[in-house]
Amino acid sequence: MWLSRIISLMLFLGNFGVALLIKDEKVQDVFGRVSGAGLMGVICVWFGDEMGNWMGTFRLHQVTAPTPGGVVRFMGWVLLFVPYIAFLIYKFS
Repeated sequence: MWLSRIISLMLFLGNFGVALLIKDEKVQDVFGRVSGAGLMGVICVWFGDEMGNWMGTFRLHQVTAPTPGGVVRFMGWVLLFVPYIAFLIYKFS
């Protein structure tokens, strides 16, 4: 469990490094914002079970059933890798 937390934190911090590698200022701003959204990914990886048990209203939608913690953690990892995939697409297109 601690290993996944350390790796997710390293990926999150690396997202900002990737954003700084981009020379185009407008694209750098977009990558910075996407990297900032990675904070949600870190929270999902660290607290997947707690977030999965949450029920209530989210953006005017009712959440009426719990989500398995493994699904929440998986989606957190997806959020953490999106900036890297976007960077590869930007770099090689």
